[in-house]
Amino acid sequence: MGVGVDGSMPNEWSDMQVMEDSTATTKKPQPSSGVEGGIKRKSKIYAIDQNIRECICLMTDSVTEVANAIKSSITSPKKNKNMYTELMFELTNISIFSEEEVDTIYDNLSKNPTLMPSFLLKPIYSKARWMRKEIGN
Repeated sequence: MGVGVDGSMPNEWSDMQVMEDSTATTKKPQPSSGVEGGIKRKSKIYAIDQNIRECICLMTDSVTEVANAIKSSITSPKKNKNMYTELMFELTNISIFSEEEVDTIYDNLSKNPTLMPSFLLKPIYSKARWMRKEIGN
C-alpha cells in the first residue's frame, strides 16, 4: 500500500473524507457517513484506524515537503553555466598553477558541483591551499 506521487491515496482509502484544519497544512481524515455501532470493540478499532489515517496524512505532508525542498534546490541551467564560468575564471586567476593543474582541479570540482559554491566563496589564499592539496592527491 502506498501513496501516489501526486499525494493521492490508494483505493482502499477512497471511503475516507479528508478535512483541512484552520492552518491548512495538516490534513485530518474523517470517516465517510455510515452507522457507527455503540460496541466498545468497534470504537477501539475505529480509534486505531483514525490514528493510522492521521499518521498516513502526516507522512504524506512530510513527503510532499521534502519533495518540494528537493525541487527548489535544483538550480537552473543558466545558473549552472554561470557557476562553471566563474569557477574557471577563479581557477585561472591563481597564477601559481599550470594549465594542466587548473584543468585537473576544474574537472574534479565539476564532478562534484556541491563543492563549487563553497570553493568560490573562499578567499584566494584558501583556494590556492585547497588546490595544492587536491593536486597532491
